[in-house]
Amino acid sequence: GSGSGQNGASASAEASSRPVIVAMEHEILVRNQVMYLNPPAERAREKLLEQLQRFLTVITELPRVQSTRYQVGMDLGDMDKSSLTYRSLLTRLPNGNAELLKAYNLIDSNLNAATQYVQVWLQYQALWDMQTDAILSRVGDDLEKWKELLVEIKRARKTFDTSETSKSFGPITINFAQVQSRVNMKYDALHRDILGRFGAKLGGSINDFYLVLQKARTDLESQSIETASTSEAVTFITVLQDYKRKVKKWTDDMETYRGGQKLLERQRFAFPNDWLYIDNLEGEWDSFSDILTRKNAAIQGRVP
Repeated sequence: GSGSGQNGASASAEASSRPVIVAMEHEILVRNQVMYLNPPAERAREKLLEQLQRFLTVITELPRVQSTRYQVGMDLGDMDKSSLTYRSLLTRLPNGNAELLKAYNLIDSNLNAATQYVQVWLQYQALWDMQTDAILSRVGDDLEKWKELLVEIKRARKTFDTSETSKSFGPITINFAQVQSRVNMKYDALHRDILGRFGAKLGGSINDFYLVLQKARTDLESQSIETASTSEAVTFITVLQDYKRKVKKWTDDMETYRGGQKLLERQRFAFPNDWLYIDNLEGEWDSFSDILTRKNAAIQGRVP
């Protein structure tokens, strides 16, 4: 029983005699629209090297017992400083300084990991530097690309939905609480802006397409193969063929409008009072498709 007690005591004595490394906190901040690390990462290296040096000097600066001390009239000032202390121990470590190098390498690897992590955050500086109009000029009028952009912004924003506010690399802690909240606000503002613009663009496209469908339906309703003269019949067939050619693209457009409105609903877009909902467009689309099928069948029945 007493043996295990002694082991425990010696283990705790050993732990208490180990050097205590003072941890350092660095904060990622945004000031005047610029992200930066405070204090800079290099400060961590300086502080850790200072601490390592201090731990080493606890041993290396111990005074050696001097046999000559008792020789009357001996001037210690004449002796080499390294012979008065244990400073020369550093040149005689086992394994060719491997343990000491390990300490230096550990400082470097922790610092490199912390620096790489900070770089990931600093990439979000782009949120402050970019112009929304420049992004939107790249997507142009392609509604599918607008949808992809909105989904991407939402996905990127989700990575910041975390309760953590710091990450540690050995004794180096990176605090990102302030920048996290600022990046979130930036993403939310960007999302609101682009969602609003996409809503306006989609709404305009739906309205225009509704009018195109109405005109197409009216065109088809006003013409009949039965009462037409030869020239009128030719015109009618030409109009019909033209609309049949357009159906493929219009079917794709309808898919885009359905998906677009669903996306706006999912992302909580505030629809204006005069919004033309997809249900109304579907009604017009069905009417057009129905008359196109009927008129086409009438022609097929008449053309030998």
